[in-house]
Amino acid sequence: MQDEFKKEFKDKNANSIILDLKMFANFLFEINESYNDKDISILRYLPHSVYWKSILLTAKMVDYEQYSTLKSLLVKYYYQSWIADGTANRIKQTSFNIIKMVKDKKSIDEIKSIIVKNLSEYSSYLDYLDRANIYSSKWHKPLLLAIEYNQQDSYPYIEINKNLHTEHILPQEWSDENLNWSENFDDNTAKLLLNSLGNLTLLSGNKNIRASNRNYADKKEIYIGKGLDGKTSFEITKWVFENCPDSWNVDTIQKRKQWLIDEIKNIFEIK
Repeated sequence: MQDEFKKEFKDKNANSIILDLKMFANFLFEINESYNDKDISILRYLPHSVYWKSILLTAKMVDYEQYSTLKSLLVKYYYQSWIADGTANRIKQTSFNIIKMVKDKKSIDEIKSIIVKNLSEYSSYLDYLDRANIYSSKWHKPLLLAIEYNQQDSYPYIEINKNLHTEHILPQEWSDENLNWSENFDDNTAKLLLNSLGNLTLLSGNKNIRASNRNYADKKEIYIGKGLDGKTSFEITKWVFENCPDSWNVDTIQKRKQWLIDEIKNIFEIK
C-alpha cells in the first residue's frame, strides 16, 4: 500500500492533495449526516456500508450529474442482493466496477446494465419473500422500514434499536386458551403464517409490550393508540386496522402480504 500511495502522489502538488482530502472529508460528513434522505436512510441498514458510501463519495468528488438516480439504484441493487441471501463477495466486484464507471462519468443506464447482469446470475429476491419464516432474516426490519419510508412525505431516519420491535399480528402465543385466535387458525395454518411477511409489522417498545399475546380487537386498539400514549403507530401498522377492521385471519394475512410485496416491488424493482 505504501508503494501504491507513493506512486499515486508522485509529482503532485501537496496543497492540491490537502484540498482534495478536505473535500473528501466534507462529502463524507455530508453523507453521514443525511438523516432526512430516504435513500441514504435505507442504505444505512445494510451490513456493508463501505461499498455504497464509496460509490456515493466518488460521485460527489467527480460531481456526477445523476447522483440522485444513482442513490436510488444502489438501494435497489443492494437490497435485492441482501434479501436473496447475497454475501459481500456477490456485490464486491460489481461495486468496484460501479466506482470506476462513476469516475469515468458513464451514464446511469450503463451502470444499471452491470447491476442487472449481476442480479440475473441469482434467484430473484421476490422468491425469498414467500418463505414461511421471514422473521429470522436479518433484513426483515430494514425491509419493513423501507416500506414505512415509502408511505411518508418526510423521511426522518428511524434507528433500529431496542425500542423498535417486530410485532406478530397473529401472536406467537396464539394457542393460549385465554385467547380466541383458534377460531381462525389451527396448528398448520399458524405454523405457515406466524413468521411470514404478511403477519409482521413494526411497533415501538411500549406498544409492542402491550400488544403481545392479545386478541385482535385489543391489538387494534393498541395499534391505534387509544387509552395509551395517544401516539399513532407506524403507517404500515395503521394499514392493518384500516384495511382489516373486523378480524385477522388467513385471507387478511395473504391480503397484507400482497400489499407489502407490491410496495417492495415499487421500491426495489429496477426499471
